[in-house]
Amino acid sequence: MTPEEFDRIKNDIRRKILDSLPVDFFEVNDDETIEKKIAELCRKFLPWGMKKEGDKIVKELLQEFLGFGPIEPLMADPLVTEIMINGPYDVFVERAGKLEKTNVRFRTPEQLKYYIEKILTPVGKMVTELEPYVDAQLRDGSRINIVIPPISGRYPVVTIRKFWEKVWSLADLERMETMNESVRKFLENLVVGRKNIIVCGGAGAGKTTLLNALARSIPHDERVIVVEEVSEIRMYQDNVVHLHTRMGNIEGKGEVTLRQLVRNALHMRPDRLIIGEIMGEEVLDVLQAMNTGHEGSMCTIHANSTEEAVYRLETLSFLSGISNISSEAIRRIIGAAVDVLIFMKRYKDGRRRIAQISEVVLEEDGKLSVRDIFQRPSRDAELIPTGYRPTFGFAVDEE
Repeated sequence: MTPEEFDRIKNDIRRKILDSLPVDFFEVNDDETIEKKIAELCRKFLPWGMKKEGDKIVKELLQEFLGFGPIEPLMADPLVTEIMINGPYDVFVERAGKLEKTNVRFRTPEQLKYYIEKILTPVGKMVTELEPYVDAQLRDGSRINIVIPPISGRYPVVTIRKFWEKVWSLADLERMETMNESVRKFLENLVVGRKNIIVCGGAGAGKTTLLNALARSIPHDERVIVVEEVSEIRMYQDNVVHLHTRMGNIEGKGEVTLRQLVRNALHMRPDRLIIGEIMGEEVLDVLQAMNTGHEGSMCTIHANSTEEAVYRLETLSFLSGISNISSEAIRRIIGAAVDVLIFMKRYKDGRRRIAQISEVVLEEDGKLSVRDIFQRPSRDAELIPTGYRPTFGFAVDEE
């Protein structure tokens, strides 16, 4: 049987299945019921004598109706953290920290377009010529970014960052050699001691993983407000509120920004704020919150070192739209608000490890200094104390 004949028979069976089912069948039934019914109808409509091809058709149609089609096995693979579809014939993954090309292919560009629409419809999103890219969160918590032609060239490009239920603790990360015991104890003391922490690093460096681990050390008798674009921070405490941004509609109405949510969160009696990522105009509001009674707050920011994180905070503050604030005032706000910066780095072998922990110090002349408390000299070296004693008085175990 040729691929064309196979597709023709499968498409015919798909049409007959859809014609046989009530319009709301997929909305009112659970996955187990759907799977059982689809398999039953597949075999009912299969041409006689197609046992071998029939099993493949049943499998592919179940993937279409319930899953992600050709990439379903990749979504189910626990070692795959990201899936990158550079068109129908080029699918890459990040597996165990390393990029690799897979043998997964979509049969045609039309099949890829079909799955894009299928994936976006349940979350109320779409891509069009007027809006040729979209960033969304799937029902399982995974993040998806889609760009379509002509912006993406010849084919649509899809990037999926998979969501994992398990949240690593600091002890878990110690076992994974993200840090050693002395650093783990130091970080636990920072959280319990209510120091303001910013985790920095490049894309895919493990910033959110570390932020989640730090958050698990927050005492259970505190009220925490979490503000994010998409849900990536998972808390185990009892008194937690999650706030998420919202894009505007086609007319540009109804948008809820990170800055608006941070400001609103301050009226919700938080003991601490956790911001998924600082990216823009909300920076000064976050820093002011850290500086006015919300000690122990945490967030992430894109930067390639702790020093660069300070420069980025300054730059974003200047771009926040507040025109009557001086550079000296911004530095004083940062110095008073931020206690510790932690730099996460992804090394060439795929490992994600803490490479630098620094204190932010406001000098007498109004300048900011970034003083390293721990450093990792190289990929395979230990994260070791530099000998610097933080001004906030926490002991550093040098054993």
